[in-house]
Amino acid sequence: MISRTIKLFPNPSRGIFKIELNENIEKPEIAIYNSIGQLVCKNSLKEGINTIDISKFSSGYYYSVITSNGEKIHNEKIIVE
Repeated sequence: MISRTIKLFPNPSRGIFKIELNENIEKPEIAIYNSIGQLVCKNSLKEGINTIDISKFSSGYYYSVITSNGEKIHNEKIIVE
């Protein structure tokens, strides 16, 4: 199994955060959920650096899920200041 290299930064963030995918992942997507589990953002991703605008999000904790072909491959908490 190939180790996936996925980085989300900066975390915490004030308006924009980046997702770095360092390998070719089939049909990568990110879904971001608020603290009560509501989907607040869903975007397709590509290999390399992806930028996500979270400037309209309220301050707090969010949960990100990155999928490949619909299968969860990474999850991480995001803090919006």
